[in-house]
Amino acid sequence: MAFLTKDELKTKSHIEIIDAITRSDDAIIDMIISESISYMKGYLNARYDVEAVFGASGNDRDPVVLKILKAIVIYEIYASNNPQMMTQVIKDNNDRAIKWLEKVQQTEINPDLPLKKDEDNNDLLTAKFGSNERRENHY
Repeated sequence: MAFLTKDELKTKSHIEIIDAITRSDDAIIDMIISESISYMKGYLNARYDVEAVFGASGNDRDPVVLKILKAIVIYEIYASNNPQMMTQVIKDNNDRAIKWLEKVQQTEINPDLPLKKDEDNNDLLTAKFGSNERRENHY
């Protein structure tokens, strides 16, 4: 089963509008969903087991990941036809989704997703090193 289906997009847009934009071609929607999942994997794959995240189905899917994916997919569907037809709400939802992905990637947000595992099936945690900016004091 697919991680996201066309019918589940009705929480973000009317299916009739999606059908009008895509000319009822479900292959276009499936391609956009696949591209968007691949896009999200690019942000999440450093720390999280993206195969487990996007391999889940039904109630096992993370609701926030699903919401972020829907926002990106709806934006891409509207952008594929006529960007002038896109509402500010769709643009804002997409911007929020991208910011969320960036914050997850920068470890500012830590969603409850399955972490990557090593060959011994232990969580693969990455350490972030750094220090404060260098200061020079003058007397």
